[in-house]
Amino acid sequence: MGQESSAPMPDIQSTYRYSTLPPISSSTPKRFRLLTILPKCASSEGYLKCKLQDHDLDTAPPYETLSYVWGNAKPVGCIFIDEESKSISFNLGLALVRLRHDDKERIVWIDALCINQDDIVERSQQVQLMVDIYTRCTRVVVWMGMGHTDDRVIPAAFKLIHRTAEYISKEVGKPIEKVCSADITSLPTEVPTSPIRATRDLPEPRSHLWAPAAFFFHMPWFRRMWIAQEVAFAPAIMYVGKLEIDWDVVAMAASWWYLKGYAGSFDMAMDLRNPLTIWMGPEIRGLSLDRFLDKFGHFEATDPRDKVYALLGFLDDEGNGDNVAIEGQIEGEVEGKVDVEKHRIIPDYTKEVWEVYSDAVHHIIHTESEGNLTQLFAMIRDVPTEPDPIFPSWIPRWDLGHCITGQSLNIFEPQYEWLASGDKPPEILPNPDPKILCLKGVQVARIQEVFPLHEAEDEDSDVQAMLLQSLWSRAQELLTPYPGPESLEEAFVKAITGVRKRDVSAAATQYTPSELVDVIDEVCSPEDSPFLIDGIRWFTSFFITEDGKMGVGCKRMQKDDTVCLLYGGRLPVVLRSIDGQWRFLEQCVVPGIMHGEALMGLGEARLEEEWFELR
Repeated sequence: MGQESSAPMPDIQSTYRYSTLPPISSSTPKRFRLLTILPKCASSEGYLKCKLQDHDLDTAPPYETLSYVWGNAKPVGCIFIDEESKSISFNLGLALVRLRHDDKERIVWIDALCINQDDIVERSQQVQLMVDIYTRCTRVVVWMGMGHTDDRVIPAAFKLIHRTAEYISKEVGKPIEKVCSADITSLPTEVPTSPIRATRDLPEPRSHLWAPAAFFFHMPWFRRMWIAQEVAFAPAIMYVGKLEIDWDVVAMAASWWYLKGYAGSFDMAMDLRNPLTIWMGPEIRGLSLDRFLDKFGHFEATDPRDKVYALLGFLDDEGNGDNVAIEGQIEGEVEGKVDVEKHRIIPDYTKEVWEVYSDAVHHIIHTESEGNLTQLFAMIRDVPTEPDPIFPSWIPRWDLGHCITGQSLNIFEPQYEWLASGDKPPEILPNPDPKILCLKGVQVARIQEVFPLHEAEDEDSDVQAMLLQSLWSRAQELLTPYPGPESLEEAFVKAITGVRKRDVSAAATQYTPSELVDVIDEVCSPEDSPFLIDGIRWFTSFFITEDGKMGVGCKRMQKDDTVCLLYGGRLPVVLRSIDGQWRFLEQCVVPGIMHGEALMGLGEARLEEEWFELR
């Protein structure tokens, strides 16, 4: 197995038995295991031989760590550890052969071997040490696999990468080894016609000459959830078969291609985005968990619980704020003050996936910064038609990989100043049922009618314009006379574009609100329609409430759902009442209540605070 042979080692029943590591505590040394790969000259009969020893983390000898794709974890061969056989997967066997020196030992930490994967308690304990293990290693070795069947592909990719690194070094005015992600993200963007491109010896964006690089960046390692942490805190080198390249050079080139527009296709652009995101990890350490889940939510994990656990190393030790009110004093907490330790996430693989995600939700709500509820709810997407029997509606489905707020309401862009619940922090009522999240808020309005904003995957500007014309006609039928403080025309334009401040400002140089409606009435000329389509591109539904409000949201709402404000949220939400409890559906935008206006009615008969039991 490995460079010498692609055939698996003989499959012998595993007889190796792990020693017991002591529990992690503040009063005892942190213990972990290191694998010593014996040199090739010490092996016999073709078997790879190793030693596995326990060490204190503070006094361990110098070691490297291995980052690789587990792939199919089914054992197909074995190695010998302390003269006992140990079953291993095919890809791990390839990595070990590549790591083994001819004439000297090599000390490495490898999760699949240094952690007893069959001991759930040990797994949970050792995962807590992952940041320390990777931070203290001398180097991370990334095993990418054997590469391409055509041995010209990977060398061609590496040639493009190294050439690009030289251009980057020249542009930022630093040696290659000193360039960081901030240097790349601060560079000006380019368009295909930029004159400077003619001075570079790089292929045109859609040239077939990018194919080797496209193959390389599409390799499975770039999509692994754990790699964000594995290459963030120590130098790293990447092995592809017999070839090797520095990780920083790879990430540098990928980031530059992505930001400069060299990606020749959408698929390649998405593949280049991952190295950029990973490379930025150390520089954004200390952001809140919800922001990391947003950035890394599309990465893959064999165990869905690792969608959360793999990111814990990026969080600071003190949490990210304290802005939640708890109804009543909770045991162990000082009144008016949240115990951050109580809501710290501790890896525990005995928990179900929904329980781990529930822990993440409570951590986000209790310990993180302003706007956390909004960012959290923005990650709840593609809610099923019927309630899920396992996952409560208020828990994002990070396991499904599509909880990316950038594809819904990008509420952290600077142009958004929404504060629908004013300055009220989240208020939580503890509930003995772990599947219920009880938040304080108010009901604002019941939805009367819902209309689609997009015909099925049809983005033709004429079709969209005709749809807008139809919605405008219906709004006139239902809302004349209009009960609001502004004209129906102005309210409709604000609603249909989601009051996107940037878009409305851009349009103001060409149209007044009434003129925008005239454009809709005229079914939009080709030069005008792009603005309107861009204005509604984040939304899929337009709705009108029983009291005459208009708004936009996604596709899950229906007649008789309720627009509510949950304290701590910057956007209104749509909830559905089911047997005395509430099901979370989505966030929405409703002009006229986006800056706390609705809360002016508190204390009056028309608006009362209440607790919403979300299930």
